[in-house]
Amino acid sequence: MGLVEPSDSSGQFTLMHGRQEGGTRFIQGTQVLFNHHDSYPTMNLERGPSRGYLNHLRESIPAGEGPHVFMYTHDIAGEFAQNGFLSDQRGNLRLDECAFTDIAWDASTYDGQMVGLPFAGQCPALIYNREILDDMGVEPPTTFEEWLSIMQEFHDPQNGAYGLSHPINAYFVSWAAQAFGEEIYDGDADELGITSDAVIRGLNLILEDLKPYMPGDPSEQAQMSVFHDGNSPFLVNGPWTITGLEEAGLDVGVMPIPVPDGGVARPYSGVELVFFARKMNDHGADARAAREFAEWYCTHTERLLNLVRNVNDIPVKTGLAREQMSETARGFAAQLETSYPIPQNPKMNSVWVPFETRMLEAFNFGDDPGPLMEEAAAEIRNGWA
Repeated sequence: MGLVEPSDSSGQFTLMHGRQEGGTRFIQGTQVLFNHHDSYPTMNLERGPSRGYLNHLRESIPAGEGPHVFMYTHDIAGEFAQNGFLSDQRGNLRLDECAFTDIAWDASTYDGQMVGLPFAGQCPALIYNREILDDMGVEPPTTFEEWLSIMQEFHDPQNGAYGLSHPINAYFVSWAAQAFGEEIYDGDADELGITSDAVIRGLNLILEDLKPYMPGDPSEQAQMSVFHDGNSPFLVNGPWTITGLEEAGLDVGVMPIPVPDGGVARPYSGVELVFFARKMNDHGADARAAREFAEWYCTHTERLLNLVRNVNDIPVKTGLAREQMSETARGFAAQLETSYPIPQNPKMNSVWVPFETRMLEAFNFGDDPGPLMEEAAAEIRNGWA
């Protein structure tokens, strides 16, 4: 599908975002481009507070002071829809699911409602240092066994060299936990899977197979530092790290994370949406203007590719040729195809901390993850009660 342009110049709307300084400049450029067209409606831009952006929306929308549309990742849809903060625009859109990837379209809906339109995705994947692999005379691994072999060959902790950099938290271990067909939490079915054999098997990929090649400090800062300094060939992390790594002089590639036979890496992913806020329920000229901006923005190939170039987001518009993306973006896009979007069910909020706390305990002290996940499940269900 090509660019979907506004049909009328009447109406004006407010878009709110929570981007930092660099991202603010980019969205300001979008405002200038949109308002340059005399045949388009008027876009007003508002930057939410850098801290407490979501809380600001939670307060301003029910007070009738919020924006018509706002930007955020899809996982808040359940909470915001259940609280009446969003507007269902399914019957008013001029495009349908064929315009976006299946993952992106599904993430834009909640309980049958079309609560926003997608423009980008993010998920962790395997980042590798090309120079290190070239010096070793090896290609990027295509199997789990090849991956382990390269780690083992490079690993020399006494000299500060580690086979793998991998932060240990709920988000970054999700690729392994969900690799064998079970979810940490299935928001649609409302089923907690962390005690299942499949999830435990996945966690043991990290605790048994990968941990021996990782720095002992599981924090993201420590793991990132090792890769950033050129002391590890591999890093599991997201697209937001690429700019900093390249500025540090690293030549990096990106690929899906290898998994043993019978599994597929399924990391958590986030889909960035232009959400339709409750103010759009009036169905007037301003609501139409906001909706048609969302259609324009989410189908504007050049705007989407600018996201790839500036912030390394993954485009989710169908028909966007892979050759138009950078090589790193193609690697993340390939991983996004097998990812598991973070559940929109608000009950997911109670899952993160208990799951992550027990995973860290297993990593730090070598404890069996099975009993620890039973503890986490009990804590989570108590939180739901």
